[in-house]
Amino acid sequence: MKLTITTTTHTTMESEEDDSPCPASRPDVADRLKRRRVVQNCAVKMTLKTFSLDDELTREIETCVHGVTRTAIEASRFMNYYVLKLLEEGEDVPKIDQSLLYAAFTTMAGGTWASTVEKFGEALQDYEHLRPAQMKRFDYTYVNQMLNYAGKDYLTACKNHVVLTISARVGKAFKLFFDALPQDFRAEDRNRARRYFMRRMTREGGSEEEAPMWASFKRVPTAATRSAVVDYVDRNLERYADLPLDTGGLRPTKRVEKRWWDYLRWLYDLQWFSQEHDARAFSILPLCSFASKHVT
Repeated sequence: MKLTITTTTHTTMESEEDDSPCPASRPDVADRLKRRRVVQNCAVKMTLKTFSLDDELTREIETCVHGVTRTAIEASRFMNYYVLKLLEEGEDVPKIDQSLLYAAFTTMAGGTWASTVEKFGEALQDYEHLRPAQMKRFDYTYVNQMLNYAGKDYLTACKNHVVLTISARVGKAFKLFFDALPQDFRAEDRNRARRYFMRRMTREGGSEEEAPMWASFKRVPTAATRSAVVDYVDRNLERYADLPLDTGGLRPTKRVEKRWWDYLRWLYDLQWFSQEHDARAFSILPLCSFASKHVT
């Protein structure tokens, strides 16, 4: 495991000129204004062994990093199970904030707070039954703040997992639907249909664009194809009427960013739709791994 420590240095310089619009009349104040300080920040990166010459401290840091990483991996999988269980049972997903994730991280590290057990309910009990008995937990007694930071980083990853990818998955789901139609179309026709659907979902286009879209096809669509596409578009517009996207469909609006956990059910539906069409599945929340990273 290679760790990198980042230290910040401050350099103070004195300015020779006084650009103040209102020069001070007192000599001592004028001198201070002339000696205005300009601070420059720079980062110096070095390996952990270069930063710390104490072997015992180095081993302790490496142990903490390994333990927190292992806890993050386990907590991310538990949160996926917790959210999926709520969605499968038709319950609402609670607000996912740093407090909830900190509770999950400390629980996976061995914490047994009564409030946490009550918060996660049956999901935590099910997870404890599935967890191997010989799998040791990381002692979190002296690393509470590290677990808090790890939960904060995972919260950012969860938000990005929904906000930044949901538009692409909406388009991919329509592509899977269109490719599964009995009538075969050329690639350019499928792309035109997908662009029409995304413009409807982003509220950039309306139903008046449907006729020109069909007219531009190289192959004439059948009545069954037209009906299936119209039903699919209307069903998605009605079900997700509160999820408009920004211009171009690149990402959801600010409203989605503020309450992104409310839209995990849409990802859940897209997940099932992808599995039904034998497409590559994705996790409802991001999964942590042992990928090599730098500690800053």
